[in-house]
Amino acid sequence: MDEGAGPFEKKQRKKKSSIWDEMTTVVLDNGTVKMKCNHCKELFTKSATGATFQHKKHLNSCLQRKMAIGEQSKQKQQVLSFTEGPSDGITSITNFSYDHAKVRELASHMILAHEYPFSMMEHVVFNKFMKAVSPFYKKINRQTIKEDCISTYTIEKRKLKSLLKGAGRISITTDLWKSGQKIQYMVVTGHFIDFDWVLQKRVLTFCNVPPPYTGVIIADTLSKCFIDWGIENKVSSITVDNASYNDVCIRRL
Repeated sequence: MDEGAGPFEKKQRKKKSSIWDEMTTVVLDNGTVKMKCNHCKELFTKSATGATFQHKKHLNSCLQRKMAIGEQSKQKQQVLSFTEGPSDGITSITNFSYDHAKVRELASHMILAHEYPFSMMEHVVFNKFMKAVSPFYKKINRQTIKEDCISTYTIEKRKLKSLLKGAGRISITTDLWKSGQKIQYMVVTGHFIDFDWVLQKRVLTFCNVPPPYTGVIIADTLSKCFIDWGIENKVSSITVDNASYNDVCIRRL
């Protein structure tokens, strides 16, 4: 007999269903007895016969319960991170840990590679997407991503300078063109063979060169580019188009 029950009260049947670990019996102000889900707090009618099928069905589909179970699983189990290797398809497996510094670094590469605006990092839907990917994600504002892009450029330039230092001879191609905003640009590209005898091609500068075009101005721009990269004594050839000012430029160089 239940110790809390009086001698004339009906003996309560022992609760055996597993739902009682996740649902609670509550009495409303009007005296109605309801069943409350401990996860989402939704109320259900309590069966007079003690049937629990309806409540089990709810627990199986309860979103809050699924999220709680998922969090418990994460605490008990390590999350694995899969890293793609080179072209041979080898993949390394490590324990995952959120690294916000790495996220910022990759975000700067994304902005630079795809020419996205800095404001993209503040877009509402983009941030919702990132939160869905990882609840640890922290919003990156446009000023931060701008500074990160400058840092990434500086790091990549340092790497390229080191690569160029080991090159024996470098061939240069250059061209001038006008953008849709009628701004004049010059691009300088270096071609060289690396330590593994693989042909490499790198853009060394992409700068504004306002008209009028003269051989002196173009030669001066190229000379500054070569000195900046430390390759002024490694240039083996320069390929240009057939404009007359390029003849003056090459003679001057």
